[in-house]
Order: sequence, then structure tokens, then C-alpha cells
Amino acid sequence: MTKEQILKEIKKDRNVTIKTLSLKIGISERKIKLNIKKLKLIKKLKRVGNNKTGSIITYFEYCLFFFPVTFVGVAALIFFAIFLLNSIGH
Repeated sequence: MTKEQILKEIKKDRNVTIKTLSLKIGISERKIKLNIKKLKLIKKLKRVGNNKTGSIITYFEYCLFFFPVTFVGVAALIFFAIFLLNSIGH
């Protein structure tokens, strides 16, 4: 449940801080960091930019905004859409 809450908050505000997530969700900052690390490992989140001015976005957003709109980009979008649909079902 916690991972879903983190994803929901990041979708609302991609610049949300660890501290804010901790306060909103009600778990420690350490647990937030651990859950974000796990979400990155299972390819649900991606860091874009540097640690100071960057943000964390979902892989779907990453595909939409950072892949070139070419055959490879379209194929990647389809792949990630299928991946997301499969992950929602589990």
C-alpha cells in the first residue's frame, strides 16, 4: 500500500520532497527512501536530472517526454503501456 501512496503523491507533484512524503504518508523518511529505491528497481520510477534540480517521475512519463517519437520510441511506448497494464493487474 505504501508504494502506491508514494506513486500517487509523486504523480501529483514530481518535486515532492522525502520529508513531505514522510509527513503525508505517516512513515519515516528512511522508509520512504527504501520504498523509492524499490520502485526504481522494479522500473516504476525514474530519476531525471541531477540531485539538486532534478525530479523523480514515473516510467510512463519518462517514455512520453524523453523518448524521441520514432519507430523505436513508439515501440517503447507500447511496451511500457503493456508493462504498466500488467503491473496494475498484479
